[in-house]
Amino acid sequence: MGLLDIFRSKNKPQGEILVEFTDEEIEVINKHLESWRSWAAEKGGELALTPKALQAIKAQGLSEYALQLVTKTNDSNLSRGEIAGILDKAAKMQLKAHCLHNLPIFLFYVAYDYELAGNNEMAATWFRNFLTMQNEFKPDKFDEGCLRFLAGASGCDVADAVEYAHGKVGKE
Repeated sequence: MGLLDIFRSKNKPQGEILVEFTDEEIEVINKHLESWRSWAAEKGGELALTPKALQAIKAQGLSEYALQLVTKTNDSNLSRGEIAGILDKAAKMQLKAHCLHNLPIFLFYVAYDYELAGNNEMAATWFRNFLTMQNEFKPDKFDEGCLRFLAGASGCDVADAVEYAHGKVGKE
C-alpha cells in the first residue's frame, strides 16, 4: 500500500507505513533535531526524547520547512511551473510530516498547498481527508502542545483550519 493509498482506502492500514525521505528532507530533519539539541545544551542538559516526541520533532521540522517553501512562491520571478513544483514539494513534505506524527493539521496544509497550486479537485479531496481525520482525532496533552507550537509557527490553529476547510467543501 502506497503513501497516498492510505487515504483512498476504506480500510485503515495496519502496522507501519514505509516513507522514503529525500536527501533534502533528511537534511531538514537533521538540522531541526540539531537545533533542539543545541537548545537543550544551552539549558545545561541533553535532548532525551520518547519515540513519539522524536517523531513529532521530525514532523515539525518538515512542516516548518514546507511552510517556508510556500512563502517562496510569492517571488514574481518564478514561472508557474516552478511555483507548482515548489507547492507539490511542500504538500509531499506535509504528508510525510503527518506520517511521522498523525496530527490532522498536516493534511490541512497538504490541501492548502494544492489549492495554492490551482489544483482545486485535489485540494477538496485533502480538505475532506483533513476534516474526517480531525473529527476522529483525540489529541493527548503532548499532541495539544504540538498543535499550539505549530499554530504559532504557521499562524493557523485547528479551529481556523476546520472553518476554512468547511468553507471549501461544505459541512458534509
